[in-house]
Order: sequence, then C-alpha cells, then structure tokens
Amino acid sequence: LTPIESIGKEFDPHFHEVMMKKPSDEKEGTIIDEIQQGFMLNDRVLRHSKVIVSEGKKDDSKEDQKEDTQTENTPK
Repeated sequence: LTPIESIGKEFDPHFHEVMMKKPSDEKEGTIIDEIQQGFMLNDRVLRHSKVIVSEGKKDDSKEDQKEDTQTENTPK
C-alpha cells in the first residue's frame, strides 16, 4: 500500500479528485492542499486523493470588469 503524493504537484485525474479550486500564488492546476489522502496498491489506485487546486493568481481587474457589466445590465 503506497500513499499518493499530491501537494505541490500538477493535477492528474488518474490520481486526484478536485474538491475545490482557490486563487493562490501557485500556477493554475497545481495542488495546494489535500483533503483526503489517496492510496495505490501495486499499480492500481485504491482511492483517489481529494485535493484543492490553484486557480492561479486572483486578478482584481477581472472582478472589477465583471461588477461593471453587472451594473450596466441591471434595469433602472
């Protein structure tokens, strides 16, 4: 029985299950936290690691643009 190493690695759907995405300083698609550790037996996955994956850096300008569009589309 071998634990699956996850934190700091790239997301791989063969070994990981994404439970949540969060903005972080890490590159998009990098695993930043592990909720439940996964395990392998020989070359087979017994349980996928449940992980939190980085969305990349939060871009405040995109949020501002989104808010501007929402206010423009609201009825007066």
